[in-house]
Amino acid sequence: MSKAYNSTILLISLIVFSFNQNVFAQSQTMVLKSESGKIKEINLSKSGNVKVIIPIDSSSIECGSTSYIGKPLNIESGLLNMKLEREIFWGMDKGMKIKNEKNADRTKEPEISLNLADAGKLSINSKTSSNVAGIGRLLVTLGSLTALVAAPLVSIRYADGGFNSDRYFKVAGVGLAGVVVGIPLVLLSKPKTYVLKDFQGNKKELWSIQK
Repeated sequence: MSKAYNSTILLISLIVFSFNQNVFAQSQTMVLKSESGKIKEINLSKSGNVKVIIPIDSSSIECGSTSYIGKPLNIESGLLNMKLEREIFWGMDKGMKIKNEKNADRTKEPEISLNLADAGKLSINSKTSSNVAGIGRLLVTLGSLTALVAAPLVSIRYADGGFNSDRYFKVAGVGLAGVVVGIPLVLLSKPKTYVLKDFQGNKKELWSIQK
C-alpha cells in the first residue's frame, strides 16, 4: 500500500475515534439515585423544559437562589448542557424579597453548562406534559380574559345604555369553562422535582446525580 493510502486511513481512523469519544462523553440519559437506593433514568431527548435551582451562598444577602430554565441537551461529567430560556434570581435581604428575571433571546437561545454538584433542586418533565401544561395555561388565560373582560363588554347595550345579563352569563360561562378545564391540565402536568441538597427547609428524600 502507498504512503498516501496509509495516511488517509490513519486520518479517517482519528476522526472516527474523536467522534466516538465525543459521543461517549456526552449522554442523552441522566441517571439519578435516591438515598433509599431508587434509580431514575431520564431521557433528555424526550424531556420538555428543565429547571435547575442553584442556591447562592453570599454574605451580601440572607439567602437566595438562581433558577435556570431551558431545554436540556446532554449531560457530561456532571455538567448539564442546556439552551437557556429564562434565568430567575430570588433572594431575601433584611426581610425584603428580591426578584430579578431575565428572558433569553429566543433568536439566539444561548447554550450554558451547569454543574449539578452545585444544584439544590432539579425539576424536569416530558415533552407531552410540557405541551399539556402549555395548553392548560392558555385555556386559563383566555378563559379569564373572556369572563372578566369580553363578557361585560359584549353585554353592554350601547344604544340605550342597558345591560344584557343573559348574554353576559353565556359568554362568562364559556370563559369559566375554559378556566375549569385548564387548571387541572396545569396541575396534572407539574414537573417531577428531585431535591439534590438539604436547603430551604427541605424534608424530602435527597437524590444524587450518577451521570
